[in-house]
Amino acid sequence: MSTFKSGQCNPKRQPLSSFELSNLGGKVSIGVDPVHFGMIMLVNLGIGLITPPVGAVLFVGAAVGKVSIEATIKALLPFYLALFLVLMAVTYIPAISLWLPGLVL
Repeated sequence: MSTFKSGQCNPKRQPLSSFELSNLGGKVSIGVDPVHFGMIMLVNLGIGLITPPVGAVLFVGAAVGKVSIEATIKALLPFYLALFLVLMAVTYIPAISLWLPGLVL
C-alpha cells in the first residue's frame, strides 16, 4: 500500500518528461519498438551532456581538470565523431539495442 497521496512525487520512480511520452506514443503507433526508442533517447541525452551549449558534464570536467573549455572540446572532437557514428548505428540498426533484451526476455 502506497503512503503517497495524489499529486505527491514518488521518489521510487523517475517521471518521464512530456516530450518523451508524446514521442513514445507516436513512435509506437508507427511500429518503433519502445526499447529501441529508449536506447536512441539515452544515447542522444548522453551526447547532450558532453556537448555545448548545455554540456553540464563538459563544464564540470573542464573545471575539475583545470583546463579551458576550448581545450577540452578540441581534445574531445574525435570522440564526438565516434559518438555520432554510434548514435547513427543504434538509430538505424535496431538489432544493436534489442539483442540484450531479446536474450533476457
